[in-house]
Amino acid sequence: MRHSRLWAFALVGCALCGCSHGQGGRSFSGSWDDGKAREIAIAVASTWKFPGEIDFQGAAAAQLQRDAYAILPFDAGGAKRRLVLVAVAPRDHTCHACAPVTGGVVFSNKNGRWEAGYDQAMIVSLGAFGKPPKARLQALGPALPAVAFEMDAMAQGYEAATLTLVGEVAGGLKELLSIETEASNEAADLPKSQTFRWRATLEFIPVRDGKYPDIRVKSSGTKEAGEGSPVQPYSSTVTYRFSDGSYKPY
Repeated sequence: MRHSRLWAFALVGCALCGCSHGQGGRSFSGSWDDGKAREIAIAVASTWKFPGEIDFQGAAAAQLQRDAYAILPFDAGGAKRRLVLVAVAPRDHTCHACAPVTGGVVFSNKNGRWEAGYDQAMIVSLGAFGKPPKARLQALGPALPAVAFEMDAMAQGYEAATLTLVGEVAGGLKELLSIETEASNEAADLPKSQTFRWRATLEFIPVRDGKYPDIRVKSSGTKEAGEGSPVQPYSSTVTYRFSDGSYKPY
């Protein structure tokens, strides 16, 4: 799947992306086992269907490569869970702007057995050189897990970093927020008056009687005031609040 921008992403809701429930005998007993979970997740991923606009450059389903590349704790509501992320792409899919589709399988521990409770074929399509983005757990609250997908990109001396938060909404995994967290053109070898770098930090602020915290994004550094304008000191503070299934500035 080819993207015109390195940090482009696509996200489709559970109903469109092959979200399914009750994986039958796809479970194992005893302690958590990464190897067994990866095998089950890849077997589940082999059944995924994708929207028609995702053609994987014409590759047939049998020609797709499926890699379980990250396993994250995903406890919620007192239940012990794990999320296995699976990247799906044509084999040898290594062009500069190529990104796999990342889906996931959620395992829950029930009476000593780990069961593949539900899965989602498409969470994000984000990455470069055929590789998925880095993924880590980002807890939004004591019982509110989320995934932070982090990606760096460079083009003609311009560098940028993007953070995309994905959490559970209405029984599926959904993008909650996607923002640029760093940008620089220091590698472009421009005059000092045109060279900039800025970074952002995120602060999670509990909200009284609210399930989701506010997210305060503080940015500072240097930045162009406008295209072709001299670089100036830059600072910004934006607070995002969860509303109608995603974070929005308020």
